[in-house]
Amino acid sequence: MTVVDELKEQVESTSQKINTLVEELSQYAEIKSNLGTLDGDLKVGIEHFHKLQEKLQETTDSLKETSGSLNDLVTNLAESQQVITRIDELKEQISELDTSLTEKISKSGILGKLGLNS
Repeated sequence: MTVVDELKEQVESTSQKINTLVEELSQYAEIKSNLGTLDGDLKVGIEHFHKLQEKLQETTDSLKETSGSLNDLVTNLAESQQVITRIDELKEQISELDTSLTEKISKSGILGKLGLNS
């Protein structure tokens, strides 16, 4: 083999190695770009997750407040029912007193004393 042939062979070998390196560098650049995109997407995902956590906390706080309000309402309704029951009892007592007083008044009059009114 001549020196020229050897040089051609080396040039071809070097050229193949360069092409392989260029292809590998291109693949590396694509992977690096994809990683950059994934990193950006991951950051956006983390931001969305953080916002979701904040919204869930706000919702939880609102639910706790609503639960407290409902408990207060139940307490107030129970107290109102007790007041209504007491009012009904007082109405009944007033009615009984009215009947009793009416009877006593009618008996204390002249006709009542004579036993003439019923």
